[in-house]
Amino acid sequence: MKSISVHIGEIQVARKGETLTAILGSCVGIGLIWKERKICGLAHCLLPEDTSQKFVFGGRYASQAVRSLLIKMRVNPDKIKEIDAIVAGGGNLTGKDLSASEHIGTMNLDIAIRELKAAGIRLIHLEKGGIDGRKVSINSVTGAFKISKIPRIAGAG
Repeated sequence: MKSISVHIGEIQVARKGETLTAILGSCVGIGLIWKERKICGLAHCLLPEDTSQKFVFGGRYASQAVRSLLIKMRVNPDKIKEIDAIVAGGGNLTGKDLSASEHIGTMNLDIAIRELKAAGIRLIHLEKGGIDGRKVSINSVTGAFKISKIPRIAGAG
């Protein structure tokens, strides 16, 4: 089975037995799973919102990732109810003591969840925050996903 790595700012779609993977720190991964079509998509979001307020296709901004994934997966509005979502990441790996509202990872998570709700997509799993990174993988055939914690190295930051 082919594994496709999703790098910072990217979105990727998997079909035909492919698996998507991403390594996340403060970035947020937004995964869309379409079991009926055996398709999944994953965005690796670096920042919460594009301040220009104009739509740019891609995964750099959480505010644009959900729409971009739906376009790339060719999901028509009447099929939204068939899509499930997972969200992971937003960890504070810097070691700095920041309030949640100051932390880029928290802002990324908030925007990702807002965009999923606005699109009418069901969020089936959320794994967020803390001081650990995460590895996310999604299998296109089964729709199964795995989120593993990656411990922050002691003394990092």
